[in-house]
Amino acid sequence: MQNWFWRPYGSTFKQNMLCTLAVVTLVAMLFTPAHADADASGARYSFSIKDVNGKQHTVSIRSDDEVVEKTTDHIAAFADRGDTIYSGVYYFTVNGTPQNTPIADDTSISINPKKPYIHKVTSHKANTPDLIVVGTYATSSSYTFETFCIVNGQIKRLNLYNSYLKKYDTEGYSANLKMKNVASAHFQTVSFQNADPNGWFFDTWKLDLKKLTLTPVVTAYYGGESNSIRKGSFAEGEAHVNRYKKEANYFVDHLSALNTITVQANQAALYKSASITSPKLAVLKKGDKVTRLNDHGPFLKVSYKGKIGYITNTALKPQPLPIGKKLIIDKHFAPKIKTGIINGLNIKLGISPEVATAQFGPLVRQVEAEGGYTNVYKKLPHVEIAFDGQHNDQLHYVSINRAALPKETIASIKKKLGKPANEGPDDMGSDYVISYEYGKRHVSFYAPTASSPIHRVFIRAYY
Repeated sequence: MQNWFWRPYGSTFKQNMLCTLAVVTLVAMLFTPAHADADASGARYSFSIKDVNGKQHTVSIRSDDEVVEKTTDHIAAFADRGDTIYSGVYYFTVNGTPQNTPIADDTSISINPKKPYIHKVTSHKANTPDLIVVGTYATSSSYTFETFCIVNGQIKRLNLYNSYLKKYDTEGYSANLKMKNVASAHFQTVSFQNADPNGWFFDTWKLDLKKLTLTPVVTAYYGGESNSIRKGSFAEGEAHVNRYKKEANYFVDHLSALNTITVQANQAALYKSASITSPKLAVLKKGDKVTRLNDHGPFLKVSYKGKIGYITNTALKPQPLPIGKKLIIDKHFAPKIKTGIINGLNIKLGISPEVATAQFGPLVRQVEAEGGYTNVYKKLPHVEIAFDGQHNDQLHYVSINRAALPKETIASIKKKLGKPANEGPDDMGSDYVISYEYGKRHVSFYAPTASSPIHRVFIRAYY
């Protein structure tokens, strides 16, 4: 399978199966992402588009039967949970006039404005038009796209040559077009082949404005397979792609299966094959960057400093912090609580009950509290924890008892943490309380008097 990148300069469409595309843009071109509700007249997207003669037109994408919904699940890379998805039959208007050129052959498509699958490509070359790329969800690993420009005041669709089918087609898989400032309009795709042997295809296309076509011209290959178009090794191809990423207008679409990931585990072995008994090619540490090539069950095939090997999925998961016995109030308290970590105890706000059980041990007892109950776990016998049932059962409340608290007084805490947001007797008049606000985290310290040791701390997260 090949995963595609686009870069202005031109290429061959090696579409022998579904692809995932990303795009590299030269400084000569400007990528303009589309924005939902782009104008006041109800268009889903609206652009100022230049035709082949340099005249500007207002092009809008609209629907008369649009349906709106929020996703409840992660849909591959097309949508994240909670994204707003718009669906319907969409059409173009140019300067307010509806166009005959259909989008997706007048069939219903889904649009996610948070993802950059619909956008404008701005040309700075004379007699070269701006382009509009319209992409929509196709499968869990790909999306389809159409490319349009304005000719004689009307929207026209470009046809792309499919080398595999040996014919032109109105639709491509997973592409974003970026134009290079050259005498004739060209594009370059960088496609990644994630099947063995891994390799990179640098393909050049040419845009014919009279025929409204994109046609393949040149192909160069970097990888392990020896053939007539091979120009170098996999590492050399990867070096080219990494260099393109630094260009000012570089853009990678979110559907690309090829992406840079960060090792989260303290250490992770890079194995020669997808087995922990195979030879180790390298030992990675937390923060190392690898290029994800493919998934192999519990392993990921990756590239690291020119070496291709396998790491386990657990390498991408941060190792839980060791559970502490006491709360620590020092210079790290405030920065950590802002990120949801309770200093010293290393309790992470926002985790699920399942994660809590895995980290804190089995549930020992439940304590009745106002509006519900709190949980006490084996490894945290002096801490009570509650989960927010209205927000995906996230850990949102922690009560820390005297045995897990340091010997601090109200006065000493104020000296370490600064002036509290609130201070004074509690509502019952039985304790003296100081409270601090750290974004959406609230912390209260309780003591019999302002000079006596604290005997309880409440921490609450708001979602």
